[in-house]
Amino acid sequence: MNRGRREKTLTSRKIVQLLVPTGNAPRLVVLAGLPASGKSTFSDGLVESGFVRISLDEIRKEIYGDANIIGDWKVTRKRFDELFNAALAEKKNIVVDNTHFMRNQRTRVIDIAKKAGYVDIHVAVMDVTLEECLKRNAVRSRVVKEEIIRDMHKWLYGSEFPRDSEGLVTVLAPTDVRTKYKVSGYVAQAAA
Repeated sequence: MNRGRREKTLTSRKIVQLLVPTGNAPRLVVLAGLPASGKSTFSDGLVESGFVRISLDEIRKEIYGDANIIGDWKVTRKRFDELFNAALAEKKNIVVDNTHFMRNQRTRVIDIAKKAGYVDIHVAVMDVTLEECLKRNAVRSRVVKEEIIRDMHKWLYGSEFPRDSEGLVTVLAPTDVRTKYKVSGYVAQAAA
């Protein structure tokens, strides 16, 4: 879903290079996308480039021993906030790897980062079709109910799609080549 922007095809390595800040200001990258859209796989490249990943899946695994266990949301949120605030205090480059299919989910994270002095804020949307996410989800060890993914899709691709007012938006759509994406938004412009 290009959303009317110029599109380029880039490797995941090049996208990561363009998302790593060149100046001294720390960068926040907020990922948005359906379950099984490739958020964690993509964020691996950012982590390898020095970003700190904050992920509710990883937090649930830490607390409950299994990312499938939703558990007590207050406990999970408290741990998220502890990890996020510690990384912000250290002025780390951060990637927040969650579905963020609702604007208020992204806004909460972005507002906390802004209060900590972050101004270099990006939202990267993993633009994978509903059908592909359902197919990928069916073969994962951590399966999300189909109706939940369908509901998330309605929200994310309806009124909740990221806006430029949230930060510099990049849309990443996988191609037939595993390491390449069709890219629009900030990264496509930066690659020009």
